[in-house]
Amino acid sequence: KRLVDECERPYPLLDQHAAERFAGLFDDDVLSFPASLAARYRDAKELGRGGMAVVYLATDVKHGRDVAVKVVRSGISAALGRERFLREIEIVAGLRHPHIVPLYDSGEADGCLYFVMPYEEGHSLRQRLARNGQLSVRETIAMRRDAGAAPAYGTKRGLVRRSSTP
Repeated sequence: KRLVDECERPYPLLDQHAAERFAGLFDDDVLSFPASLAARYRDAKELGRGGMAVVYLATDVKHGRDVAVKVVRSGISAALGRERFLREIEIVAGLRHPHIVPLYDSGEADGCLYFVMPYEEGHSLRQRLARNGQLSVRETIAMRRDAGAAPAYGTKRGLVRRSSTP
């Protein structure tokens, strides 16, 4: 109901990014770092949030490194199902490709599904464009090639890529 109401507001749906436009729909969802992970992943601070999860930057106490901990929203967790999530994470953990972020850890904590990956410092494409302007044709082709390499790698290993568009 809330999603339908939001879509019927007077301004067009694409005036804002989905994460900004629909952020209020998730206020009652998992927004805090699971307490049971705090001993292993210390000093967690929120990096960002989206429709699927909240991502935190934390220190992996055991290995002394910065990590990104992605905590799946409870509504998504319920729809996805614990067993399916853990099965998909197991598949992803077996992938080795330069354009697929490796998986360090995963599981369930305080009723929330989560996974841990390296924290990669840097900037987004949006930030890059704002700072330097339009990409050259060569840069665009290189980025598109790199971005397409990971799904192609997964497909060759029998993974099926799902899309939310019909």
